[in-house]
Amino acid sequence: MGPIWFQEGSAVAMAEITHARLRTSGELSPWGNGEWEWRGLETRMSQKMSEVQANRDKCPSMANIKYGSQCTHSMGYSAGAWAVIFLLSEFSQDILLTEFHPVVEEKTWEGAFIHTFGMSSSEFYKQFDDFLELSLDDQLKLLSRY
Repeated sequence: MGPIWFQEGSAVAMAEITHARLRTSGELSPWGNGEWEWRGLETRMSQKMSEVQANRDKCPSMANIKYGSQCTHSMGYSAGAWAVIFLLSEFSQDILLTEFHPVVEEKTWEGAFIHTFGMSSSEFYKQFDDFLELSLDDQLKLLSRY
């Protein structure tokens, strides 16, 4: 199944991207039955990045996050969502369904990662750490395609 950031980050990223796309296209209209308005993809992802940045120094690498730790949400879910969006921006939104998931049982998670993205997870972590050093404005540019 792979690390938590990949499992949960994929779910969060897909939910955020799909919700934004459906709201923008008008296919998903607001219900107006709650106190909170949907704040938009950039705002939601900015909040996630703020959480990631606030916890980077006190949490282990997202590769080592375990369920139930104080860092699960910030580094598993929030950093994970950003990590998946970072990967998808280099490839395509469909790559998880068309390339990764069909081979993961045969190749293991790491093998499927290498097969799909052309790099090891260790190499990816270095690239993603560099991405986390960028300004928020530069990070948000990844969202422009959604």
